[in-house]
Amino acid sequence: MHDLVRDMCLREAQNENFIHFKTRYEHDNLLGNVSSLRRVVVFNSHRQLDYRYASELPILMPLARSVFFKHPYNFCFPPRSSFRLLRILDVCFALVTDNSEAISELIHLRYLACPFYYNIMQSICKLWNLQILVIRYCNIWDISMTTQSLPWVLLNMPQLRHIHTKGLRLYIPRPTSLISERENHLQMLTGLVSSSCNDEVLLRIPNLKKLGISLASYSVANVVMSTSGRCHCLYYLVHLTQLEKLKVECEKDRLRSSWMWEHRPMSPRLGIPHCENFPPNLKKLTFCRTYLQWEDMNILSKLPNLEVLKLKDHAFHGHIWKLSDEEEDGFSRLKFLLLEDMNLKQWEATSYHFPSLEHLVLTACIDLEQIPFDFADIQTLELIELHKCKLSVIVSAELIQEEQQSMGNDDLIVRMHYLGQ
Repeated sequence: MHDLVRDMCLREAQNENFIHFKTRYEHDNLLGNVSSLRRVVVFNSHRQLDYRYASELPILMPLARSVFFKHPYNFCFPPRSSFRLLRILDVCFALVTDNSEAISELIHLRYLACPFYYNIMQSICKLWNLQILVIRYCNIWDISMTTQSLPWVLLNMPQLRHIHTKGLRLYIPRPTSLISERENHLQMLTGLVSSSCNDEVLLRIPNLKKLGISLASYSVANVVMSTSGRCHCLYYLVHLTQLEKLKVECEKDRLRSSWMWEHRPMSPRLGIPHCENFPPNLKKLTFCRTYLQWEDMNILSKLPNLEVLKLKDHAFHGHIWKLSDEEEDGFSRLKFLLLEDMNLKQWEATSYHFPSLEHLVLTACIDLEQIPFDFADIQTLELIELHKCKLSVIVSAELIQEEQQSMGNDDLIVRMHYLGQ
């Protein structure tokens, strides 16, 4: 959004008393009718928010329904018996003064986004109207990801639909009983550790539509996987019949340099099951830093409903990607394909491998020589985006565009940002 349009929207929102923005400027005071404000956004660039101001907000705005604190430093949660009508609370910062008991009294909360600390889960379990939970891990002194146990009491909250994490992994213990006490309605869960992807856990959350799996970094996992072999967490996803979006991401290994990632051979730890073991309704699939073999792509190409495929940061490792010669082994419904930061050099594919492709994005594939020319026969292709690619890749995209134009298709657009090589 353009800055002028944004300023106009903010100004009109405040004029209509729809929302108030408290900025970092000293002269920006709350409106005169502060007691009737329902939605407030607080920005502050100072190292510390005025605690007196923060503590007075609940008194000044007893009718507030939505409050967003968008400052990067310290903040005190509202004191008890405050903001009782609050339905949306979003606090974003690096450090926090712990007052988690106050959260448990915000019984009308529908949406909560807050930093992680170790006793917050007990308070969240009391918010029976909560529908969306966003947990951030904001310790700037800790470069590794933290794993937090997620109790079944929280998972089985009647209204909870979405659990999203940032910089945090979630571990779900195996249930103590075979029969669930209540029906689970959870639809989105991110940051789940691979060890929690088992029959006992996944059978209890059958309504998931979006799942994010987090794998340990290679420097940590090499010790574990040397005795246990590959990780088979994907083999249990067959129980998630409603799953539509799946992301599998290996934690970024800060102990390795980028040169070591590129030149040291890596063995894939993630096992790829047969296509029949994948969720039948899977539409969007993302891999990041998983170091899979390109041969595994012949399995993924058989997923019947896959529409979006994103491969990021060495998701697949190897210089040659050659798809099967069998026509039935193509991505029949794939519309969007992203290759980002891959060491791929040769890509051998034909139009029948991607008969429905509409959007192709290549980013930082600096070794790739060209896009398969047979893509000119993909009639559905509308856009090719190139970022930091060789000149030869740009030339191949332009040739594909010219070939389609010669066949009467002028809809294909090629966008490029050239990195000279």
